[in-house]
Amino acid sequence: MFGQQAHQRRRQHAARGHDLEIEVAVFLEETLAEQTRTISYNLPVYNVFGMIESETPKR
Repeated sequence: MFGQQAHQRRRQHAARGHDLEIEVAVFLEETLAEQTRTISYNLPVYNVFGMIESETPKR
């Protein structure tokens, strides 16, 4: 009884997705200067079966 209620309570929260990890090389000198950089990457778009359908470019 109590176990089921606790399980139902947890399911009310939105499910979290996977984190996106990107490696970016940055030199120490670049961090000291007041510069900005645009980072581009492709974000995979998954279908309902968890397979990649396409990739969306992001900036």
